[in-house]
Amino acid sequence: MGAQLVAAVLANWTHVSDVEFRILVRMALTALDHPKGDRPAALYFGGHEALALALRRPFPTGDDEASEKARQNILRDVRRAVTSLIKQGAIESVGGGRAGRRAEYRLLLMPGKSGGVHDPS
Repeated sequence: MGAQLVAAVLANWTHVSDVEFRILVRMALTALDHPKGDRPAALYFGGHEALALALRRPFPTGDDEASEKARQNILRDVRRAVTSLIKQGAIESVGGGRAGRRAEYRLLLMPGKSGGVHDPS
């Protein structure tokens, strides 16, 4: 999976906040370095809950109010970090994020390249 993408994060994106860095590494590790079949390279589609696990904060599973509030706080931090990474040019939203569909992000980790470390052109 994304060993080259993770290397690109380590080489080019250490200036971002700790939360942003953890999320970017998780996205890079999950995405493919090179296209495989119908799956494009440098595309993250694992959802915000998977990104939340990279923050080393317990992600409560209970149905009580405290668990729900804790989950919402963690997911808010993920959304803020993702928004910041978009503004900084590390990723771009390419769809999803609607009810019943996970958000998808293209990783733009190498300056001057479109689509992570593998330029399809």
